[in-house]
Amino acid sequence: MNSVRTRKTHRRGKPKKKVEPLGEGLAGKKKGGRKYAQEEVELIKRRYTEFVEEGLNDKQICKRIGEELRRSASSVIYKIKRMRENKMVGENPNKGWKEFSEEEIAFIKRRYSELVKKGLNDKQIAKKISKELRRNSGSLLSKINGLIENRELEKNPNKKDRKNFSRQEINLIIKKYHELVGKELNDHKISRKIAKELDRNHGSVYIKIKRLRKDGKIGENPNRKEKKGRYTDEEIELIVRRYLELVQEGMNDKQIAKRIAKELERSVDPVYHKLRKIRKDGKIGENPNRKEKKGRFSDEEIEIIKRRYGELVEDGLNYEKISKIIGEEIGRSAGSVKEKIRKMREDGEIGENPNRQDTKGKYTDEEIELIRRRYAELAEEGLNDHQISKKVGKELGRSAGSIDTKIRKLKRAGELADAEALREKQDILGVAEALEEFGD
Repeated sequence: MNSVRTRKTHRRGKPKKKVEPLGEGLAGKKKGGRKYAQEEVELIKRRYTEFVEEGLNDKQICKRIGEELRRSASSVIYKIKRMRENKMVGENPNKGWKEFSEEEIAFIKRRYSELVKKGLNDKQIAKKISKELRRNSGSLLSKINGLIENRELEKNPNKKDRKNFSRQEINLIIKKYHELVGKELNDHKISRKIAKELDRNHGSVYIKIKRLRKDGKIGENPNRKEKKGRYTDEEIELIVRRYLELVQEGMNDKQIAKRIAKELERSVDPVYHKLRKIRKDGKIGENPNRKEKKGRFSDEEIEIIKRRYGELVEDGLNYEKISKIIGEEIGRSAGSVKEKIRKMREDGEIGENPNRQDTKGKYTDEEIELIRRRYAELAEEGLNDHQISKKVGKELGRSAGSIDTKIRKLKRAGELADAEALREKQDILGVAEALEEFGD
């Protein structure tokens, strides 16, 4: 009887918690899930600290790290939770939606009034202030709406639904459409890119493209591919065979998907997702040509970029070629190097590249008219020539350097005053009259 009681007491006791070696990483939440390697654990610790400093919350951090590790965000969330329990990472102070402080509300009120005067609508204002306060733009918009309802802010007179596209916008849509069709983009991707440039809704630009096609102002998009339904056994067999062949040629998954999509006359994205599904089913292995994301640039890499940038600028190379060469030398993607060069240029660590060439040819009359109009408007807002060139360049899809050169030429021809002189004129005459005077 005593031995039986002993066994019962033992069964009721709390089971001992399993603790895995920290070096090997903790297992995923799902039973049988892929364990985290030591390298992955170290990457999570490093990137978690970096993203917390950038103001990201746990959900945003896990999404970013998940993309880098090619793991699900939920798996990373669980992993960080376990690491926090084991004191490997600290608490995240950026926990979701926090209340606005009195200082922040005062700042919002002041900036809101300033930005309303510049013609921005509530959505644009929320986006701008969110960057300044490092807050979510959605929470900013909700706060602005609440302040308006409580009559702490005046209603925004710029809340206009821009239904009609201007002539300049239509010309830009047609021009950009033909360029992006050449880059093998479908209508949806084209409309998203153009909408970003015009600061318009993606759906409205997509509908406009359809109407322009109906009116015969643009042609059919050859990149519009019909949905073909499920993949046949023959197609899957071809994907597996071609994948194995193209891996030997050094291609990564995106490049392989693009090549196979052409052969199957399917869209690239569905083929890319099919490749991942086939890999998950064990029919193909991991792609050895997959490049790992390397995180921040080291001090040594930055010194190499500075030195090689100076040398390659002297050789007459533009940003794209320089980024590609340096990327190959330090084992980084050309895109990440180009972005790093841009930031270093903005911080004054390296100079401008005089070899920046605008490949879009001569300026049309519509573009020149838009430059003159926007120059007058932006000069009134207090922007200098460099800032104006950058902004107008984005609107026209041209380089800021090219716009800056064009502005200087228009000034020499007497068609534009410099920003300071134009502001003085506008104080006396108003925007329309000042622009007309300098255009004569």
